[in-house]
Amino acid sequence: MLRLLGQGWDGREGEDTGARRLFAFAGLTPGIFAAAVSLTPSLMPRTALFQGVVAGLAGGAAYCVGLLVAHVAHQYVALAIV
Repeated sequence: MLRLLGQGWDGREGEDTGARRLFAFAGLTPGIFAAAVSLTPSLMPRTALFQGVVAGLAGGAAYCVGLLVAHVAHQYVALAIV
């Protein structure tokens, strides 16, 4: 909704910082990889609904871990520079 008003997620006008792109990439990369790996065949038969839930949970968990790692790395680099 805020994007429609011309503001970013933090209320600043039209700024697209490199940190936002880094966090998006850092979260999406492991999230997509984990969701893709969860779609590989297994010996346990799964219904389509259960497979979708497993893929969603795996992708969401990996996305959160990727964002956490990127945030910690970003804070560590910021402390090392100062």
